Amino acid sequence: MINFLEEYCRPFEQAVELIDTIPGIARRTAEIIVSEIGMDMSRFPSAEHLVAWAGVAPGNYVTT
Repeated sequence: MINFLEEYCRPFEQAVELIDTIPGIARRTAEIIVSEIGMDMSRFPSAEHLVAWAGVAPGNYVTT
């Protein structure tokens, strides 16, 4: 799997390097993000849609 990720992400090296600069994101995670989400962000109307799709949107749950 590791070789597959490296091969797949080779054309997207610039994006992988940019994502790798995010604190807490290592190169392998950056490669996984690129391979899962891809490079075409037009399918997500907003950043909020992207993080919701990825399951990392913060929630605000209040119980009374």
